[in-house]
Amino acid sequence: MAVVWSLLALLAMAASPVEIVPDEPGIGGQDVPAWTKEAWQADGDALLAVSSFDGSLQLSVGQVPFTTIEADEPDVARVNVATVPHGQLSLIAHTSLEEQAGRIRIELIGDGWQAGSDKARHLLRQNLAHEIAHLAQKQRYDSAYELAVLHEGYAEARALDLLIDAKLWTAADVRLARLGFEQSCEAALRRGPLLPQIEAGDREASYACGALLWIAASERVNARPDVLHRSYAKAVRQPAGLGPWARETFGPDFTRSAYMFLTANYSGGPQTALEGLAAGRL
Repeated sequence: MAVVWSLLALLAMAASPVEIVPDEPGIGGQDVPAWTKEAWQADGDALLAVSSFDGSLQLSVGQVPFTTIEADEPDVARVNVATVPHGQLSLIAHTSLEEQAGRIRIELIGDGWQAGSDKARHLLRQNLAHEIAHLAQKQRYDSAYELAVLHEGYAEARALDLLIDAKLWTAADVRLARLGFEQSCEAALRRGPLLPQIEAGDREASYACGALLWIAASERVNARPDVLHRSYAKAVRQPAGLGPWARETFGPDFTRSAYMFLTANYSGGPQTALEGLAAGRL
């Protein structure tokens, strides 16, 4: 019986659309912990099964506990790993797409990954869902025309649906993630208007505030972010098309609120901005 189960496990692995390979020599300092490979394999299979991404997936993975990474992709920031305290964890990831094959390159940072804590598993899972959401984006849309706040915000918001659909997260997990978005976005709003921060590559402004923008838009018309992004990708082929599509899809009040959310100064009352966005009354 043990032999039969072993053969079934091997067949399942062979049929998986997810391939995990070591990162290029000289980029990752060492191999990743064994538990992360098992988690990526299982979670990747589950997330692809509910994703709109159509293709196979290769994960190129490595771990860098001490050194500085000079990323070779232009949209991946330089990371000084020495700033990650002992026992803590972080990561960077980048997606690319060639025909129907998607590749996600992931570098785990810090020695906090070794233990396989609940926090580590949670972060690994959320990041993978975010990157798989990006692959579906790349299949349907040229992201060169997509504002960073829409590009990254969509992946953050879409990841929540993927994690629920794949039964990897609970509704409580989603509530905590949304609370995290609100806290991070409030911090960005306190610094001043979001748009200059987004243009400067600020993560909180692009990711957290972008996620809340997509969530508010979805709740406005009772449609998931993925459904809205499909409509957006068909209608908005140049930046000038964003306004007309938004007004037609969400109405003028919400469109104006979204514009004000991104451009006005709410440093004295960030919560007012979040509540006004959700209500379409900015």
